[in-house]
Amino acid sequence: TGVYVVAPAPSQPSLRRKALTSFASFAIPVLIALIAMPILYRAMGASAFGILSITLITPTFAMSFDFGMSNAAVRRIADDLQIQSPTLGATLGGYSIALSTIGLVLGVVLAIAASTLASLLGFEKTVGQDGTTLLRFCALWATITLVLALPGIVLRAQQRFALITAVQTATTIALWLTLLMLAIYDRSIVEMVAAAILLTALTGFISAWLARSQLPAGLRFKADFRAVRADARFSFGLSLLQLSNVLAFQLDRVIVSALASPAAAGTYALCVGLANKTLFGIASLTSFAFPAVASLRAEGRNADVASLLQVLQRV
Repeated sequence: TGVYVVAPAPSQPSLRRKALTSFASFAIPVLIALIAMPILYRAMGASAFGILSITLITPTFAMSFDFGMSNAAVRRIADDLQIQSPTLGATLGGYSIALSTIGLVLGVVLAIAASTLASLLGFEKTVGQDGTTLLRFCALWATITLVLALPGIVLRAQQRFALITAVQTATTIALWLTLLMLAIYDRSIVEMVAAAILLTALTGFISAWLARSQLPAGLRFKADFRAVRADARFSFGLSLLQLSNVLAFQLDRVIVSALASPAAAGTYALCVGLANKTLFGIASLTSFAFPAVASLRAEGRNADVASLLQVLQRV
């Protein structure tokens, strides 16, 4: 057994600051997308933009099929960090392997189904054989997203929202500027997705470096799945919520493309995407609340947890 040391309790101003930086980490990328999406739509045309908009949901799609593990990991890691648990290395190792395994399986399934999906979604009518290649790139993107998910999860658990804001803002600006430049020079959608994959990998490595610098010195990851198994019930409940969100806010454009055309999906994605941007406020509160509540519970501050949840409910 190890010695558990409870870290100093965060002050109310500290919690407010973290809530605001969590809000900023979602708000700034949303504002950038609000400006870039209409410009990119006009530069590419409805059909090409429709295909691109479907491919761009790949990271969100991948994270939604992690069986709730990312949010469960945030809660578990925040708890371990707060009490400086000796099981932290085992928790990180177990979740890293679990997420990577899901990513590999998901990527293989998507790669195998790429040709069928390209035909079903009408990609082949617009971009020809590139449709299958494009979806295979998306399969790779889904795998990389989950394999490199842990550093971002650790930053959330550490409540390092200022760092998250900086990384997400830089990545979002780089992504949309890259897409706009490639569209202006009439490059293919495959090249656009390839550039997005490289940015995802770069972001993952930067996040890993930032997260590692905040972890205890000499920490070693272990292939131990006890934390994953202990959180299985919680993860499963979250996975159902994530799947419902995917059906409501992501797969709709895929369905429009399959039933109508990529052009219809492009126009639909632009309109609905702009309309749904206000939902980032809810996402930012959830991102802040998970690690904050876990830390307060680890300190035994149940009254503060209740107060925080009441405030969030009013918001």
